Amino acid sequence: MKQNYSRISNNLKTFIFSLFIFSTFISTPVFAQTLTIQTPNGGEVWTYGVAETASWTGQNLSSVVNIEFSYDGGNNWWYLGQVPSGPNGGNASIGPPNTSTSNAILRITDYLNPEATDVSDAPFTVYVPAIYIWEPSGISAVFANSLAQVYWILNVPGITLLNAEISTDNGQTFTPVAQNLNAQMSYTYIELSDTPADSCILKLYNAENPSQFGLSEVFQISPNPVYTLTSPSGAKSSILQFIHNCLGC
Repeated sequence: MKQNYSRISNNLKTFIFSLFIFSTFISTPVFAQTLTIQTPNGGEVWTYGVAETASWTGQNLSSVVNIEFSYDGGNNWWYLGQVPSGPNGGNASIGPPNTSTSNAILRITDYLNPEATDVSDAPFTVYVPAIYIWEPSGISAVFANSLAQVYWILNVPGITLLNAEISTDNGQTFTPVAQNLNAQMSYTYIELSDTPADSCILKLYNAENPSQFGLSEVFQISPNPVYTLTSPSGAKSSILQFIHNCLGC
C-alpha cells in the first residue's frame, strides 16, 4: 500500500513539475521581429561598378541578414550574400550586378528568422555604363605633372578608340587630355593635370560615338612629394662622392 502511495506521490510531483515548466514556457514573452527596407525602395538609380548602399530598419533582428537582388521585379532572385545587422537595422555596401534594368528590387531577410523579411516597395534602376573606369578611384594616389594609371572595362562591343577628358571641378567642366587610345588595351598611362585639385573626375568616351562613355569616381590630384635627406649626417656628400668615384672608374 505504501508503495502505491509512493508511486502516486512521485507521479504527482512529476505532473506538477511538468505543468510548471509548461506554464513558464507559454508565459515567456515572444518578441516580435520586423524588418523594413529603407533604400533602395523605389526610384533610385544604381550604377554598375559603384558601391551603392542598402539600408534597413527593424526590431529584434539577429546579427546577420541575407540580401538578394532581382532584375525582373521579383520573378528571379540573385543571392548577393550575408551582411552584419544590428537589432534595430543596419546598412551595407552593395555592388550592383552587371545587368541593365529599370525593374530591379532588393530583398532583405533575417538570417535566423526568415519571416522577418521585406522587399523594395517599387522598382529601381541599374545603369551599366558603356565604359567602366576602375582606376583612378577614390583611393588612388595621383600626382600633378605625373603619369597616372588608367584602367577600364568595356561593357559594349565595337569600341576601338577612346578619348580622355579630366574635370577638376567635380564634373562641371572637362578638358581633353588624350585622344585615340586603344580601347582594347584596357589600360594606359596619362598625365591628367599639372595642377593639384580635390574633386577630379576622369571621363573616357568612344571616339566615334561620344554618347558611349564612362566616369571615374571622384579622386584627388596631389602635389608631387618632395623628399629631403636628413639622416644619416653627411649621407648626401657620401653618395655624391660614391657616384663621382664610379664615374671616374
